[in-house]
Amino acid sequence: MLCNLKVFEYRLTNEYNSNIRMENLDFSIACWIKNTDIEYVENNLDSRIKLVFDHFERPILLFPNSFTLNYFTQKHKDIELVEALSVNSTFNGK
Repeated sequence: MLCNLKVFEYRLTNEYNSNIRMENLDFSIACWIKNTDIEYVENNLDSRIKLVFDHFERPILLFPNSFTLNYFTQKHKDIELVEALSVNSTFNGK
């Protein structure tokens, strides 16, 4: 993945004369949100968790580590999360 980003950076800079700034984010776990009001989820996030959307506009929560994920799932049992390996089968009805 790092090699792909380096190629991307090189091409933007040298072929398109565009400046680029890439920053590492401190997240290691991504979970999609299933059947939950996004506004409700946003109101229950703390500063360690980030809400983003994938290219299908499905909401994703990014967690820095498994401790934060476990704490969130224990505290918010009403918010159903889907792990990355289960996304296609969950959202495609399989």
